[in-house]
Amino acid sequence: MNSFTKAKNVLSKIYDNLLNLKYDHQFSLKTNSSVQLINMEVESESIIHARHYQATHYRLFFKIMNQLNLPWNKFNFIDFGSGKGRCLLMASMLGFKKVIGIEFAKDLCETAEENKLSLQKNFPHISLSPIEIINEDALNFFPKTKNNVFFFYNPFDGVILKEVLQNCSDYPPKGSRDYYIYINPLRDYLFESLRLKEIIKLENSNHNKKVKIFTNS
Repeated sequence: MNSFTKAKNVLSKIYDNLLNLKYDHQFSLKTNSSVQLINMEVESESIIHARHYQATHYRLFFKIMNQLNLPWNKFNFIDFGSGKGRCLLMASMLGFKKVIGIEFAKDLCETAEENKLSLQKNFPHISLSPIEIINEDALNFFPKTKNNVFFFYNPFDGVILKEVLQNCSDYPPKGSRDYYIYINPLRDYLFESLRLKEIIKLENSNHNKKVKIFTNS
């Protein structure tokens, strides 16, 4: 990596961090700080397979959604490892039919609920899709909605991801048109093993993170 690329990456990080602070302040949210799950209230044994909480950058989220470009009101948004709820709230603003967050850390679920209530209270003029935050191990969640956008910011290792993807593939109603967003796709082979088709690949997005989007249609 040459000096120009390094400098560019540093400036990109600074810019994104400033945007994250700006939008959190603008919308009266608390989603920015990272959290080690070992300090959280988690009863599930799956914690040994989990990653620390870090919110998706606002800029990256909207870049992904612009690439996907679906009629949001005809799809449900399901975030695995939804943390403090940043992506849930952004998806709700976009107008998804329903927004669901799956998070096994009770503390993070409570913070996400507080962020949702804060946004609703301080910005009543903003139209939000229904948001449901579920405090549950991702292994125990079986999607029953039709036409879904599943969101994964590398929330857990391959052991859990494999089973969660199988549930996402098996349980939605017949004929469901589903999309899978995978940020930092270290285990993209698991998606391919379910014969999910890669339709979008973003290189070097926000601090060299790759993004892959798959579909079953």
